[in-house]
Amino acid sequence: MEIAVMDDSRQPERIIERGPWALWDEYETGGTVPQQGGIRFCSLHAKGEVGDALIAQEIGDRPFRQVMGFNADEVGRSRRDEAASKNPLRQGVYPLIAWGWGRERCEAFLYARFGVRWEKSYCSFCCFPVSMGAMDAHLDRMRAHPDVAGRVLRLEYTSVSLNPQARLFGRRSLPEQFDPGRAADRPVLAAFEEELTCPWALYHVRRILPVAKADPTRRGRAMRSVERIDVGRASTLGRRLQRLGAARRPSRGRRALRAGAGLGPTARTGPSDRGRADGHRPVPGPGQEGAALRTGVGRAPPQPAVTCSGCRRD
Repeated sequence: MEIAVMDDSRQPERIIERGPWALWDEYETGGTVPQQGGIRFCSLHAKGEVGDALIAQEIGDRPFRQVMGFNADEVGRSRRDEAASKNPLRQGVYPLIAWGWGRERCEAFLYARFGVRWEKSYCSFCCFPVSMGAMDAHLDRMRAHPDVAGRVLRLEYTSVSLNPQARLFGRRSLPEQFDPGRAADRPVLAAFEEELTCPWALYHVRRILPVAKADPTRRGRAMRSVERIDVGRASTLGRRLQRLGAARRPSRGRRALRAGAGLGPTARTGPSDRGRADGHRPVPGPGQEGAALRTGVGRAPPQPAVTCSGCRRD
């Protein structure tokens, strides 16, 4: 793993908005969004793997303490952190918990020190505000930054086009949270529409649903192949997709393989054989066996069509 150190100082003087890679790139390239269920691959890839690699590079085989910023309201997270640690040389340290500083106490300290209200830091495309009771505040922040909200709406729209079950909030999708009849929501929806004003692409999506290695009676993690087969105007590709749908009827084949098509706008990055989508595990419901055609939106690179060979985690 290559580590890009953007700054290494106890007295930073500039803000680096992003480095050569961002978690957003993984989801946009994979055509997915973070998932609430299962392993938090977003934290694993963007935090855990990077931190572990850097520690191994800088510290080697010496014992070390790793200071974690969990506050006193998050004791459960510290316990999970201790349980998940597999490095016998590591000692987790949780100073805010030791001091009894909860979030309110931390915010009060920051305000007294800097004179500003410190907002919670998290990804704009995080899937957990709804499960943490912070959905209203999350939507208000999106309304305050409609350009960012538009990109996140497009990210989820792409994901749902390639797999209708892949919403940001489980059974709830982000577009459902905004009302075109509400003045505060219109800039967000307008930014979303602007995101879709670009060339579109038609995709061939295939899935393999293997059995679990540990238990053949259970379904394992799905794997997905996404092949971009054409690029053009949405109306032209839409008609082609309709013709495909009219000519094809779902088979009654095995559940192990599913195929479909998705229609969507192109972008700088998009569904390809690069990247991973490990957090995305579609489970077919009754009557979903065999092949099925899908319509919707997906992102793709603007260069000539790239075939995404092979399978990847879905």
